[in-house]
Amino acid sequence: DPERARQILREAGYRDRDGDGVVQDAAGAAVEFSLATNRGNPIRERIAELIIDQLAAVGMRVNLQTLSFPDLFERLDATYNWDAMLIGFAGGIDPASSENLLRSSGELHVWHPLQQRPATRWEAEIDDLLDQGTREIDAERRRDIYGEIQAILHDELPMIQLVRPNLYSAHRREVVNFQPSPWGFHQIE
Repeated sequence: DPERARQILREAGYRDRDGDGVVQDAAGAAVEFSLATNRGNPIRERIAELIIDQLAAVGMRVNLQTLSFPDLFERLDATYNWDAMLIGFAGGIDPASSENLLRSSGELHVWHPLQQRPATRWEAEIDDLLDQGTREIDAERRRDIYGEIQAILHDELPMIQLVRPNLYSAHRREVVNFQPSPWGFHQIE
């Protein structure tokens, strides 16, 4: 909702003070940042273009940087020289497989990296919930625990998940109790 986005920016004090189409803060600094993604991935490059166009429509200037994947990953994981990044993180069927990204001490925890202790209260809460989720064997309780993690990520927004792949499945009529999840066949038995 571009109008709602413009309203939120106005309420936060960001306005196009010089008429150039880009909003600025009270000190006159433009809302401008770089968005990096890997070169040669046409889907990510197209998504980046859409993001840039949508943010430009509300007054933000975003500069696209397409990098080789090794250079992109070096910025993500070694130099931390990036403003925003469009990248895919692979995970498994079980939510615990994302622990390396979500846990505050995880190698792929790219916001507040290299933590000895959680930098924020909410990261500590996610760490605790990850511990609970990996110990819990009741499927409904596990779902609730991982739902709490999703709620925290929704509120704090250290990352924004943009897309999920379409997965299709088929089975013979003779197969009973076939209930694939959105992630595939995790209960194929």
